[in-house]
Amino acid sequence: MKDWLLKKLFKNFGRVDQIIRSGQPGVIKLRIMYALFGFKSVINLAWAPGQDKDDNKEMSFCFKRHIRYLGFPFGAGGPYPYTQAALEIIDLIDTLPRPVWIHCEGGKDRTDGIVMRWMFRKYYPREKVFEQVRQHKVPAEGWLIWAMEELDEFTP
Repeated sequence: MKDWLLKKLFKNFGRVDQIIRSGQPGVIKLRIMYALFGFKSVINLAWAPGQDKDDNKEMSFCFKRHIRYLGFPFGAGGPYPYTQAALEIIDLIDTLPRPVWIHCEGGKDRTDGIVMRWMFRKYYPREKVFEQVRQHKVPAEGWLIWAMEELDEFTP
């Protein structure tokens, strides 16, 4: 299936190697996404099971299929005060069974921040990283600044 069609079906859908990124779909679209990609791990960056009924349904869906499911309660404005947890996610991505699906509610701020920083850590060319950002809208300033810090840490 073409990525342009997937973008219409799933909020802010995109792929980077074995990383699938998007906004959180409802139950029907979750089943479609799983049928298309067979993800083996899920990172939910907007985890709020007491407030978002889709979180519990998604976690149950994954549990029944032996999909590794991780939830993190980040805000859309930036990873603060959970900066250390966000850095641990970057390290964790490479240890999870593939493909890995990363999402937040809309697939823009939290998802872009994590995917950008992961791409910088993996030495993707800057143009390719910023192409991802242009395709999915620029994340909130807090996530953008946090993702760009990777360049300061790893660029000679």
